[in-house]
Order: sequence, then structure tokens, then C-alpha cells
Amino acid sequence: MSLDLSIGSTPCPCCGHQTDKLSFNYTYNVSPMWYKIYPDSKHMVEIEGLTGKQACVTLCVALTELDLYPEEFIALNPENGWGSYEGFKEFISDLMKASISNPTLVWEACR
Repeated sequence: MSLDLSIGSTPCPCCGHQTDKLSFNYTYNVSPMWYKIYPDSKHMVEIEGLTGKQACVTLCVALTELDLYPEEFIALNPENGWGSYEGFKEFISDLMKASISNPTLVWEACR
């Protein structure tokens, strides 16, 4: 199972320009890492429906936790090898970059 997130599929509310959709995918096998950061979250990487600007707050907290406590997250690496601390951190970093580049666009998810 995997999580698919995308941003950029709606026209910019300021100018109406249609941007290309940016899509991201990562395995649910690392979901324990997300729930360690956000134990009350209902979904892994819960940014669906948020604008890029709003998602930055959520993603910044996640990146900070991943940076501060790498050993704790590395211990959660999936035994089957599908996903890793390093890959998850890169995934969250990519989502952050897309959020910063698209502050007014809304995140969509396919679960």
C-alpha cells in the first residue's frame, strides 16, 4: 500500500494560471514514523485539503522531529525493507519544497 499526494491541479486563485500537478508517492510501511510524530493523526501525512502554506507547519514539525531524533525513527524502519527513515525524510522534504513553491494551492490525496 502507498500514499499518493499531489498539489497544483487547481488554478491559482490570484492569476488563474493552471500549474502542472506535482505528484508524490511513498509506502505506508513507514506510517509508524508519522504516528510517532502525530499520534492523534487519522492518516499518514495528513495534509489533504490544506494549502501549501498551511501544510508547511505540519511538515516543518515532522522534519524537525525526524532531524532531532534519528535513532528513534531509524528503529522504526520496516523489516521488509519497503521504506526507510532516510526515504521518509526525503519524502517529507519534497512535500515541504512543493508546499513552499505552491502556497495557495491545495493538497489532494489518494489513499
